Amino acid sequence: MNKLVMLIPDILNSRENVRIWSAGCSNGAEPFTLAILISELFNEKYPELIEILATDIDPNNVFEDFFRYGIYDKDRLKRIPEDVCRKYFHEDGDNSESIVLNDSVIKRVEFMRHNLLSKTSPGGEFDIIICKNVLLHFNEDEQSEIISLFYDSLNEKGLFITEQTHRLPDEWDNHFVRIFPDARIYRKVSESL
Repeated sequence: MNKLVMLIPDILNSRENVRIWSAGCSNGAEPFTLAILISELFNEKYPELIEILATDIDPNNVFEDFFRYGIYDKDRLKRIPEDVCRKYFHEDGDNSESIVLNDSVIKRVEFMRHNLLSKTSPGGEFDIIICKNVLLHFNEDEQSEIISLFYDSLNEKGLFITEQTHRLPDEWDNHFVRIFPDARIYRKVSESL
């Protein structure tokens, strides 16, 4: 995620805004972490031109409350450095086992329900699409359909990020270029090239 965040200033220099889609976001840990990293990159002056959309199918209605209230079990945040916790979280007055994400972070991420197999974008084109630990839940044909959706939803030279253990199917070799040897960050290649 740090490598991705370091690319954001360059993207901002070439675009009016940056749109990020966190696909299959579960309880929001990934998009909220991204919002925190961006805040840290810009010395807590989060650029208004960066939008983060987080989507999940959320069939049991369990994720929406995470995005609305930002309440997490303290045990889940043990790996976050103490100074970052102090800046972006506060104690939960109702439950000593919980910690609450600050509104300054919550408001940076928009959540909506979306089915990746719908073959439709959740809204417009994106500069960055992040989909980690999701594709492994689909068969090969479904994975290809989802990657096609991502390709179509990325703007020219947009970035697609997946988990380190996931390799893109061979049929997509000419559609994406891996830009770091030690991270699964791919740049979209225009079909006209």
